[in-house]
Amino acid sequence: TQSAKVAEKSGAQSDVRRMVEGRASRTQLINETIDRAKKQSGTFNTGAVGGIGVNPLAQNLRATIDTIAANVGFEELQKMRDNSPTGGALGQVTVREIELLQAVLGGLAQTQSSGQLDQNLDRVKNEINASWDRVRTAYEEDYGVPYEGITPSATPQQAGGDVDSLLRKYGVQ
Repeated sequence: TQSAKVAEKSGAQSDVRRMVEGRASRTQLINETIDRAKKQSGTFNTGAVGGIGVNPLAQNLRATIDTIAANVGFEELQKMRDNSPTGGALGQVTVREIELLQAVLGGLAQTQSSGQLDQNLDRVKNEINASWDRVRTAYEEDYGVPYEGITPSATPQQAGGDVDSLLRKYGVQ
C-alpha cells in the first residue's frame, strides 16, 4: 500500500539522517582539531626544533596532529570500503598503507615549517568541509528536503597554547 511505502521511505530517511548527523559531528570535531593545531603551531613547535618534541607545547601539537591524521586515515579507509561491492574487499591493511591514507590530503609532519604545516592543515580542512557539503547535498537531493540537522562550522574555534603567543604575552621576542 501507499502508506507502507511512505513509512518505509520515512524509516530509511531517518536512518540516513542519523548517519549524516554522525558525519556532521565528525566533521565539526576535525575542524575544531585543525583549528587547535593551527593555534599550537609556531616557531618552537614545528620544524627541526619542534620535531624533537622536548617542550610540552610541541608534544601537544604532535598529539593534535596524530588525531587529525587518524581521522583522515579512517575517512579514506571508509571511502574505500564504501566503494567496494562487498564492503570488505580491502582485507588486512598494513601500518604503511594507513600512513599513506593519512597523508592523502596533505602531509602533516611536525618537522615542516609552521607555514607549510598551516597550509596543509587548511587543505585538509577544505577537503573535509567539501566532503561534508557533498554528503549534505546528496541527502537533500535524495529526499527533496533541506538538511536541518547538525551543521559543522568551518570557522576557527577559540583555542590557545602555542609557544609564540606565550612568548609575546610575556614580552619575549
